[in-house]
Amino acid sequence: MSAHDHHDHSHHITHPSVYIKVLLALLVLMAITVGAAYFPYPNNPFGSFLANAILLIIAVTKAILVVVYFMGLRNSSNLARIYAIGGFSWFFTLFVMFADYTTRPWEPVRGWESVAPSGMSRFRDGRPEEKSNVPQSGLDIPPTVVR
Repeated sequence: MSAHDHHDHSHHITHPSVYIKVLLALLVLMAITVGAAYFPYPNNPFGSFLANAILLIIAVTKAILVVVYFMGLRNSSNLARIYAIGGFSWFFTLFVMFADYTTRPWEPVRGWESVAPSGMSRFRDGRPEEKSNVPQSGLDIPPTVVR
């Protein structure tokens, strides 16, 4: 075996105090999240946006701390870092698309105005009723035309 065949496979060992500091930071961020959830924001779209922005910034910070320290991305290869950044970018893209989808105005559909939100079908047999003069079965009597 030559000297070139041997690779150094040493692993970085993180001191436990680093994990304790990160854990304390996560606990502080959790307390801030709980406090921000109870904070009275103005009852307008900007107040709602501000609350969501604060909570999302805290959530992303906590996720980054977990990924970097507890999942070992801090001492990983550049390829692992690229995949982690790609995963966060993909998640952000999906979030933006979902936010765009949910903020579009809904087009009104006739017949759905008075329907309570439910997982059940709003039709008796699960399919829409047809408004037609054609008989639905052989036993149906077609309507007569009055002149």
